[in-house]
Amino acid sequence: MSFSGIEVGEEVNAEEYFSDDGSQGGEKKRSLNIEQVKTLEKSFELGNKLEPERKMRLAKVLGLQPKQIAIWFQNRRARWKTKQLEKDYDVLKRQYDAMKSDNDALQAQNQKLQDEILALKSREPTESINLNKETEGSCSNRSENSSEIKLDISRAPTIDSPLSPHLKRRPFF
Repeated sequence: MSFSGIEVGEEVNAEEYFSDDGSQGGEKKRSLNIEQVKTLEKSFELGNKLEPERKMRLAKVLGLQPKQIAIWFQNRRARWKTKQLEKDYDVLKRQYDAMKSDNDALQAQNQKLQDEILALKSREPTESINLNKETEGSCSNRSENSSEIKLDISRAPTIDSPLSPHLKRRPFF
């Protein structure tokens, strides 16, 4: 058995004997020169799908095998797709982080409001609310009864409540 893994005198199918990059199995992989890469990159920018005519033309111009051109395009599409996925991921990550931050702020605000509601509910059901504050000076001749009104804030006003004259029942005709 020889170094390349093929018996001496054994017949080999030519396509199986070439590696994916178009070089022969026992040879070192040859890298493309800068000009070849630039030409391939420009061609890729024009279109990332390779038509047979374009593949043959590029192979002739660059002095490469058509299979090498096809494989370069295939690898380049894979790299392009990976970069696109990375860009898409970065955009989605930024959007997610912004939404998570907004959500966290809303959760904190919601908790604060829930705590406020609990604090208000834990107060005595009837508290004195001073409707005429002395600092406002809105009424100079007040009666003794008008300075303080006791309100029950623990329940909503009913329809027949004297505190809600605008909620009186009206017939629907």
